[in-house]
Amino acid sequence: MMAAEIMETRAEVVTSAAAAPAAEEIRESYGEDFLRFAGLRNERTIKAYANGIKQFLSYLSAEGIRQPRRRDVETFITRLQDEGRKPKTIALYLAAVKRFFEWTEEDGLYPDVARHVKSVHIDNGFRRGYLTEGQSKNLISSIDTSTEKGARDYAILFLMVTSGLRTCEVIRADVGDLQNVGGFPCLYVKGKGRTEALEFIRLADETETAIRQYFKLRGKVEKDEPLFSSVSNRDRGARLIPGTVSRLAKSYLVGAGYDSDNLTAHSLRHTAATLNRKNGGSLQETKELLRHESINTTLIYDHSLTMGKNESSERVARAILSA
Repeated sequence: MMAAEIMETRAEVVTSAAAAPAAEEIRESYGEDFLRFAGLRNERTIKAYANGIKQFLSYLSAEGIRQPRRRDVETFITRLQDEGRKPKTIALYLAAVKRFFEWTEEDGLYPDVARHVKSVHIDNGFRRGYLTEGQSKNLISSIDTSTEKGARDYAILFLMVTSGLRTCEVIRADVGDLQNVGGFPCLYVKGKGRTEALEFIRLADETETAIRQYFKLRGKVEKDEPLFSSVSNRDRGARLIPGTVSRLAKSYLVGAGYDSDNLTAHSLRHTAATLNRKNGGSLQETKELLRHESINTTLIYDHSLTMGKNESSERVARAILSA
């Protein structure tokens, strides 16, 4: 089979598998050997790679490109930028395409034309949306806790906004991860990229109370059950699926009047870090709260606070108006 035919065949398979789960989509399109070659295990990463490769092959098909070259990969990236795609998304799609061509060359299917395509620069100084103390209180207060769902959602958002948990960490937590350490309520956390709950965070008493109130409405819980579970009739008691926490957080943010693209579930993590620093928490304490590997990542929050206190604009305005 000619190289162009291989590319076209793979593009057709990807298109036909559009409705398939991400992992199965890649397995059917490229086979287990690509998954092993790329070292893909995380479902979210698999889905992102599938989307990136799919869009690239669709671009080739739409442009009638049968023998893609380096410039075609670069043009594809430029188009993504022109469409306003986020730098992180573009960088991930490019990584997928580059890995794809590494694999095709390794298997003798097609040369690695993406080898020398430069990676996309990601600016770590992006706007990190967060809530003030008053806005956080308003968000939490807007939740009706008289129902099991409401009590659950209140506990989830209060946990995130006070303890800085990621959505994936909320989903992975089990009832048994809630423990006392040194006489204080703590939650062991399965952090980003971890399969075991090896780190723990100390919970505010109010956070533990919110979780216990949710348990009262939920009923008897076992230690190996999810800390937060589904309340729907279809899969009641099951672990929440990825996206559920993001959607419910966004829904409550909008309901509380904070309808902004810059405010998402992840903003609650930023809120925890920012308010901790603003109210006297040390940089090291904030690093431990967020479980950052490098303190340089934590320093980003200090930059935001410093800029927020900068009165230069007001100073210049007063000088102009008083002249």
